[in-house]
Amino acid sequence: MNKRLENLLLVVGGLLLVGSGVLYYIYPKLDIALNKGSAAVANGVALSFQPSKTTVAINEQFTVDVLTDTKGYSVSATDLRVNFSGAGVLVSSITAGNFLPVILVSGSVGSGKATIILGSQPTAPAQGIGILATITLKATQNGLVQFSFDNNTQVAAIGQVGNVVGAMSSVTIAAGTATPTPTVSASTTPTPTPTQSATPGPTVSPGTFNLREGDMISAAGSSDPDIYIINESGFKRLFLNPIIFSFYGHLGGYAKVKTITPYIRDAFGTSGLFRNCETNDEKIWAVQVIGEDDAVLHHVQVSGAQAVAQDPNFFKKIFCINNNEYYWYPKSLDPYTSLSQIPTYRR
Repeated sequence: MNKRLENLLLVVGGLLLVGSGVLYYIYPKLDIALNKGSAAVANGVALSFQPSKTTVAINEQFTVDVLTDTKGYSVSATDLRVNFSGAGVLVSSITAGNFLPVILVSGSVGSGKATIILGSQPTAPAQGIGILATITLKATQNGLVQFSFDNNTQVAAIGQVGNVVGAMSSVTIAAGTATPTPTVSASTTPTPTPTQSATPGPTVSPGTFNLREGDMISAAGSSDPDIYIINESGFKRLFLNPIIFSFYGHLGGYAKVKTITPYIRDAFGTSGLFRNCETNDEKIWAVQVIGEDDAVLHHVQVSGAQAVAQDPNFFKKIFCINNNEYYWYPKSLDPYTSLSQIPTYRR
């Protein structure tokens, strides 16, 4: 075991003890054990990266956030070990995010590695999606820079024995004149099969990922490079094709689309509920995608009370569209009389 861990004994409300190859983070009446080098857990805590840019200029400073989705676990501590490689990478720091706010071992940067050990508040283990740490760096020459998690990265959770880390993604960033082909790959979790089920409830807010309402996002380089726009309630809507995208030129066009990871894209539930706000029409429509660039609208003939009873987040999922988009769609003669009829778009 790393000597910095073997000799660590900190009191931070709870107690962190390390010895005999096991990391313990003890709360009142709760304790977990984290075994070094244990394999990834199926459906375990997910880790990924979110760069502030996927194409950077030489000597331009940028950041890469380390993200987590606890997948229902109550996370108490993590030993983050990040590997980076590529052309002229100069990493200046790795600092704590706001998800696990207790710094157990300060960030350290070495040759091709960045590490930090973080914990939750003793009485408040973390759940959900958030930023664990932020890496600040610059690239000093042309080429591709890759970030990945070391196999010794660990995550501890209340009530669990052993390392509960699951899928760990990597990300590639283009520096200088290198071909900008950012990729994100996950060690587990295949792409979900398309379904026709109701849209899931929100799990995040835009601020979780340094985004805001109205931002356009795309996981370029992934199996789903579509462009979406997000709202403040944690949902996104699809721009079905370039024609519809062109109807919203005031948003800034392709230059304003923010490149994000599939992990962040999927954290926002996809909604196909629209209202023509340009005419202040109160009717709600649901989009049915019938081809790569084609869709029809169905009138949602459900009362407000019925809609909320079937889905408490119904009104948070409604996106405004303008006249151009509204009149572009054919209108189906078959209304949706139940929210269960509304399809969810997945590529």
